[in-house]
Amino acid sequence: MKIMYLVLVVAILLGVTLPSSGTAVESKSLRLQGKVLRVKRTVQESGYLFDLDLELELVNVGERPIILLRGAYHTGEWWLLNTVLYLEPGNSQSVLYYGGTSPANSQSMSQWGKLRAQLSRPTPPKNLTYVIAPGEKVVFHQSTFVIVSGSDLKTLRRKHWLQVQLEMWPFNIEKGFDRRDFLNLLTKRWAKEGVLWGDIIISEPIEVSFQQ
Repeated sequence: MKIMYLVLVVAILLGVTLPSSGTAVESKSLRLQGKVLRVKRTVQESGYLFDLDLELELVNVGERPIILLRGAYHTGEWWLLNTVLYLEPGNSQSVLYYGGTSPANSQSMSQWGKLRAQLSRPTPPKNLTYVIAPGEKVVFHQSTFVIVSGSDLKTLRRKHWLQVQLEMWPFNIEKGFDRRDFLNLLTKRWAKEGVLWGDIIISEPIEVSFQQ
């Protein structure tokens, strides 16, 4: 499992899994915030692996309903693209860890064709989408991990901050890399119901403590 995580991290750094169609944006209508529910520490040769259970909230702070895909995969789970651990929230000079997690993905997998067919409806299917009214939110749980090693170990008694990026519209559902045809089609079709969200979203800083 950890090998798969490493492969994705390398792919992210090379720009493979972040096509321009899924660029992360600073949203004025959808907010991602949360808290850490549980921290599990595992000793490694050069440091610690921390498994984190998160409770995340997607809050509609805009003026129109927002339509969200319930999950990027047939299991209904969100795809956690990136996890960043900071000593100071938002300060790139204080990053201790940067990594990503994801289930295996490929445009050739049959689940994408099945998902396209299930979404091709006049209105958003309730079993596959959330329609969040202004002022409302969706709460869900997500797991990730961070690794702290080397000279960074001395920071473990300090306060840390976590940020995650979520892909809200899986690019593998499109017929071709760096395409948004299907997203644009459904956006127009469902316009009366709300705004279909298709961008990657970055969470607000989440406080985390590693003291046990």
